[in-house]
Amino acid sequence: MFGEVSLVTAGAPGAGPSVQGEGNAGGGAGGGIAGLPMLRCEAKASAEPAFYAIRADLRDAKNPAGGVCLWVSLQTGARYLSQSIEADLMFTGDKIDDLVHEEMTDLGYDGPALPFQHFRSEDKLYTFRSPLAVLPADVTSDAGLIGASTLCEHALLGYEAAFRGLGDMEDAED
Repeated sequence: MFGEVSLVTAGAPGAGPSVQGEGNAGGGAGGGIAGLPMLRCEAKASAEPAFYAIRADLRDAKNPAGGVCLWVSLQTGARYLSQSIEADLMFTGDKIDDLVHEEMTDLGYDGPALPFQHFRSEDKLYTFRSPLAVLPADVTSDAGLIGASTLCEHALLGYEAAFRGLGDMEDAED
């Protein structure tokens, strides 16, 4: 499932905004907001370095007034790995949001499919990500915190299960 799992502060030394060790995590466009924690899970069997994450980032990088939300993501610095995932999706005709939703449903999620974005971030990471419907007001009660935690768990495990079989996310040598 996952390799090393760590809780790091976005933008801090050693936070590793890039799996290649370059770039910055200054906020917006996939890099997270400096100073906020990020759950980072290394992709265990990937042919190239990649990681899954739950992090806070701007809802819309072009409109910072739009607020902040939590995102689930898969990121890699390897263009080849990103292209291998895209090629599998084009070949099969599958949509990643449908695959992720199916995996999340298998885990007990009963909400709508998550919106999906794919781009190259400011810190040069090929990013697949989805916003999670968790607002600050949602985590002010025990029930809200449990609900938000469960959504994050379903999203992170759903992303891993959906992407694991795509492209070169499972290295043939393993």
